[in-house]
Amino acid sequence: MLFNLKYKIFRIILGTLLVPLLGDLCFLLFYGIFFTNEIIELILITYIIALIFTGIQTFVFRLIIEFTTQKLGTRLFYSFIFAIGLGIFLTKNFSTDNGIWLFSSIIAVMLTEWILYRHIKKYDKKQIDKKQMKTTTKEIRLNAELGSSGVWNSQGQMLTYEQANLPYYIFQRIEQWHNHFEEKFMPYSKHTEQDWQYHTQEEIAIARLMQEFFKDNAIIKIFRNNQWISIEEID
Repeated sequence: MLFNLKYKIFRIILGTLLVPLLGDLCFLLFYGIFFTNEIIELILITYIIALIFTGIQTFVFRLIIEFTTQKLGTRLFYSFIFAIGLGIFLTKNFSTDNGIWLFSSIIAVMLTEWILYRHIKKYDKKQIDKKQMKTTTKEIRLNAELGSSGVWNSQGQMLTYEQANLPYYIFQRIEQWHNHFEEKFMPYSKHTEQDWQYHTQEEIAIARLMQEFFKDNAIIKIFRNNQWISIEEID
């Protein structure tokens, strides 16, 4: 949980810095190609103000998107909508041109999202390509409990994702699965048979994904029929 939060904060900060810098760089390059140096000097103050406004709006957007969805397609869609809105805002308030800010904003926002996505993939690859997998336990249990990480050792002690050495793509999926559990199965919450079916099926799918990742370095178990059973024993 803690590492996941740190990673999200890192991407929020990185995205907040990249969007205004890339967007305003595109804007200045465009003016540098089509306009004179005298005009560029006149818009420098406007450029700095726009840089600040862009940073503020980007920070709010990244804060929302990092804590709502991790699906690439959804993130790209919302990023494109945000880029259009940001471009229109900048054009209306800081320029009389017919699309320079809009064009620059779309390039900056989409390029930033691509950079962040590549960073995630690179991180996952490093985790998978580690030649020696060092785990803090030979047995890892997957079980959802209110306020927990959902991951435990053989003594029933809760593990953080760092302690279990889980790669990003796995602990992100565990987090989504566990959030669904806390939303649907908290005391006094209403849940359907479909909710329970999703919970059990996703639990098995995640456990198999974990076993595939750890191979012979750890045994992944889930709780069935009042006992802990290896995921390899589940049909």
